[in-house]
Amino acid sequence: MSLRVFERLIGLFRGSEGLFCDIAVLVLLCLPLAAFAAFFALLCAGKFRARSRVWYLVLGDMCLFLFLALYLCGGSLQDAFPVLALILCGKSLYLLLYGALCLVPARPREKKDRGKSKPAPFAAEEEEISPPPAPAPKPQKVCCFTDSARVYVDKDVRLEHIFSVLDRLKEMPLGAGDRLEMQKMDDLLHIYNAKTELNAAEADALNDILAALLKMMAKYDL
Repeated sequence: MSLRVFERLIGLFRGSEGLFCDIAVLVLLCLPLAAFAAFFALLCAGKFRARSRVWYLVLGDMCLFLFLALYLCGGSLQDAFPVLALILCGKSLYLLLYGALCLVPARPREKKDRGKSKPAPFAAEEEEISPPPAPAPKPQKVCCFTDSARVYVDKDVRLEHIFSVLDRLKEMPLGAGDRLEMQKMDDLLHIYNAKTELNAAEADALNDILAALLKMMAKYDL
């Protein structure tokens, strides 16, 4: 009894072989169309826009390849031309659908006007009224240089004495460094001699010159 039931089941499957093949062909051809419709709806809803669309081409090529494999397994090569034409038409259709998917931008466009602008009276009330800046205080004048006290020099006493010391040193066989220093002091003394009065700094410089000349005299035993 069991063997007869098994034989009947095998016969049923053999009789429905053509029906299963037709269903597989229909699924392979319609699967990319259904995938396009579902993914396009998701893109329009703002989802998966950052994902790549290349997978759709891969899915279409796989379905066409399986369709061709099913035909080669069960069909004859004499009817291959209509099948190849159908595959080319399917490939063209899938490319067009892929282009439609690529036209959807990766990110949704932001709305330019997110909210209505506030009326002018309310906007004016919200603005903080800042007080006018206070005028900057006038800069105080700072005296950087003060006039030092003037010192009157008695030329007959100090300068003539210093010039006499210079004349005595010029007659001595001085070294090169001492002679150069003495020449500088001589030039400075002529400048001071041309003035009618000297300030405190110039008077101190005059005393330094006199002290340097006295040291030089002691050096050369004058």
